Amino acid sequence: MSVSMSPADRSKTNEILKSVKKHDQGRYEPFFKPDVGFCYNDLESFSLKEQVEFFEALERAGAVNPIQTLFTILKCNACSSPYFCIKYTCTFCRASNIVRGTAIEHDTCGNVDFDYKYMSFNGKLVCEKCNRELKALGVDYSKISYFYKCQECNAMLPDIELHYGCLHCGKFSLQNEPQSLQLFKYAIKPEKLSVLIDKTIYLSSIKDRLDKIGIISKLNDTVTGSSRLQHAFDLVVYDKYNHPLLVMYMLESLPNGSYDDETIVLSFIGRCMDVNISNKILIGFSKLSERAIVLAGTHALNVIETTDPGDSSHLSKVVDTIVELSSKITNRGTDI
Repeated sequence: MSVSMSPADRSKTNEILKSVKKHDQGRYEPFFKPDVGFCYNDLESFSLKEQVEFFEALERAGAVNPIQTLFTILKCNACSSPYFCIKYTCTFCRASNIVRGTAIEHDTCGNVDFDYKYMSFNGKLVCEKCNRELKALGVDYSKISYFYKCQECNAMLPDIELHYGCLHCGKFSLQNEPQSLQLFKYAIKPEKLSVLIDKTIYLSSIKDRLDKIGIISKLNDTVTGSSRLQHAFDLVVYDKYNHPLLVMYMLESLPNGSYDDETIVLSFIGRCMDVNISNKILIGFSKLSERAIVLAGTHALNVIETTDPGDSSHLSKVVDTIVELSSKITNRGTDI
């Protein structure tokens, strides 16, 4: 589902998509797991950042729906990782050599120190500053739940700064700097998810074949048109200078088996014209209408139809068409 995934990553993602499809409860919820942190069921092999991006991609595709926020945690504002270690910092000298403990304030002289510092050899509480005995809690002394002491400058502090160190990129941030990350409970939409899985596996198979023969391509990529709008395509082929040579779009059947193919073909042609790419392939997972076929032919649209996206001969035909069109462009030295 990511345009930059390696073949191994795409294979892993496909397996997780299948796992999500088989998830019989129809819900995915985040939970906390020791030694792992927050994660979603069946996705523990991914980092939490990848899991969140995975569900965000499914949501954009209409395959899941966030129905409730279950947790709000922090993420690094530099790399978005949610994993931190926390260090204390003295507000006076900026040192991190801090100890924490329960403190006592002697109300008579105002001395504040850790409770164990008041303990004398005979078990009585004695103030080291004025040498008086502390007799009654709430009368001549008070207990403070937590206090901090800097071992470098000896300052006694009611509060210290917390610095969050990202375990991924190493950046330290103040307590108010990390961004919040909401972890949602998701409801799965089986029909949408099934279509998405078929499409993802299909596109991954094509890209894997193109990778093996050295053709540069990206899945689910966008190209900026002369109108300055960004247009999305299922696959974009690039030359060695990173110029787009060819675009491909898949015309999927809707859950009820029908679609307005003529309107979709027109939309695809319009996007190709705006990005000035003449080499374009339309994949149909069922037979197109006669009007759509005529429209495609008028605009030099290469249409490849199939009723079995997993058929190896069909995949070979798509790859061969991409290779042929890309070779023609390269041979005549034209950047489209």
